Amino acid sequence: MSRKGHGKRGSSAVWAVTAAAVALVAVLICASVWSARSGRAPAGEAVRDADLGAVGNAIGPADAPVTVVEYMDYA
Repeated sequence: MSRKGHGKRGSSAVWAVTAAAVALVAVLICASVWSARSGRAPAGEAVRDADLGAVGNAIGPADAPVTVVEYMDYA
């Protein structure tokens, strides 16, 4: 049983799927570049720590309860 005829059809199907995938990736990259260059603001805004009331590298009240859990490996 020779399957010589099936190889070309399968090969062309693989090429077609590969070409479609490459085209989809190209469209997504172009859309990403276009949206980045359009100058529109992103959907969300960045929040600075100072806007949340941070002092130095601490956020929250100074008398907040804190639980410290320590794990140790004795191996």
